[in-house]
Formats: sequence, C-alpha cells, structure tokens
Amino acid sequence: MKISIIIPAYNSEKYIQRSIRSAIDQNFDKNHYEIIVIDDASADSTLKVIQPFQDSIRIMKHKNNMGLAAARNTGIKSAKGRYIVNLDADDYIHQDLLHIESIFLNLNNNFLSSIPENLCEIYGNLQEFQISNNLICPPYPNCFDFLGQQNTKNCESDFCFYGYTEIDGECYFEKDVSVLQDFIDLNESLKGRKPLEIGVQKWKNNRLYFLYLGVNQLSDIPNSICEIHSNLRILNISQNNICPPYPDCIEEYVGEQNTSGCAQ
Repeated sequence: MKISIIIPAYNSEKYIQRSIRSAIDQNFDKNHYEIIVIDDASADSTLKVIQPFQDSIRIMKHKNNMGLAAARNTGIKSAKGRYIVNLDADDYIHQDLLHIESIFLNLNNNFLSSIPENLCEIYGNLQEFQISNNLICPPYPNCFDFLGQQNTKNCESDFCFYGYTEIDGECYFEKDVSVLQDFIDLNESLKGRKPLEIGVQKWKNNRLYFLYLGVNQLSDIPNSICEIHSNLRILNISQNNICPPYPDCIEEYVGEQNTSGCAQ
C-alpha cells in the first residue's frame, strides 16, 4: 500500500459525500491506496450518508467527540500506506492528485553529464529520485542531498561554476570559504591556517554543512556567518572566549563561553 487518504468528519453530512467521491475517483491504481473516514461522534447524519461508500472506504468511529487532530491521528495510526494524504470532510482533491504525488523519477545509468537548475523546482515534490551511475560533474545544485555514485574521471578539475572556487582540484561554494577566511582574519588563534584547515568540517555537494570550532580559543565571530548558517546542519562554537553581543542568527549556537576577559 502506497498511500492512505485520511478524512476526519464531524457533523459533515452536507459535504462529505463530495469529499469521499473525489478520493475514490482518483486516476490511480485502487490497489495502491486506501481511504479512511473517521467519524468523530457526529450528532447529525454523517454516518448515514457515508454508508453507501463502505465497500470503497474504511469507516472508524469515535464514541466521544475528540476534535479534528485526534480524529486525524486515529486514522494515521491505522493507516497502511507509506504516505499520508490529509483531506478535510468539507474539501475535495483533484482526480490526478495521487498520481502527481507519487511521481517516481529514475535517471540511473543514462549517461547524463549535467543537471538542469530548474529540476530543483520539482525535486521537493518527488517521492523518490534516483540519478546514480551517470557522468555528472560537480558542483551540483544545492537542493539535492545526494546524487549517488558518479563517474567523474573526465570532469575538468580546474573548472568551477560561477559562485564556486577551486581548492586543490575540488570546487567549493565561494561564500562558505569566504566565511571560514573571515574566522581566520578575526581570530589570532587561527592565524596561518587556510580556510579548509580550521576546526572540523564536513561538505556535501560542495557546500559546508558541518562546522565544529569548539575549543579553538576564538575571540570573535564574523557577522558573515549569518549568510551561510541556514545551510549548516551542525554549528558548534562553544568553549571559546567570545564576548557578546553575538550575531542574532546564531545566538542559540554560541554555547558556553569564557567571558572573564570581556568588558563589563
């Protein structure tokens, strides 16, 4: 079972038939989805009007009215589908909704050498996306978490797209490198090091996503960190000597600091 459509209902006799019909009339294999209607102790004829659909839906009942969220959770707990589609009893869905939401894009082994940037516009809506075993050279669009194994032996190591810079034959997002350099420029403890040499760093698809600079005797944080912090999954700069005020964007990440030398 791929998809479960959850329809909570409370005193919905006027609208729920339309809602259920829109779920039943999907241009999608009936064996790949289910419809669950939860009657939240309706005081009207909701239960009566949904009975004609009982061969196509699962009906669940609350003895007492528990509210929309509880009714929806009841349906989710009993759902067999891999994905959940929530549908209100007074609403309806387009007949192609499930087809669109279950798009599977497999581009493995197609000798691809590049990715169009506008693929990012639909990537978030794809249930599954595979693009391994191609010839795609970095850097890759930032919307992708992982592009699988790529044959990059013919990639030009001395060429990076606009916005990226080449370091030791690899491309790195220019702004990420610039912020690391700002840390070096502001902190005497980092003098003499190169941007990729400070702290513990992890990169994915040519973007910095993990930065640990704890216990580095830092005394300052560059404001430019705010330009990349949204892409950082992990940022740790605790156990340093950084005095407030701190950039607003990372105040919660500052952690414990030795402020004994800070001006009062």
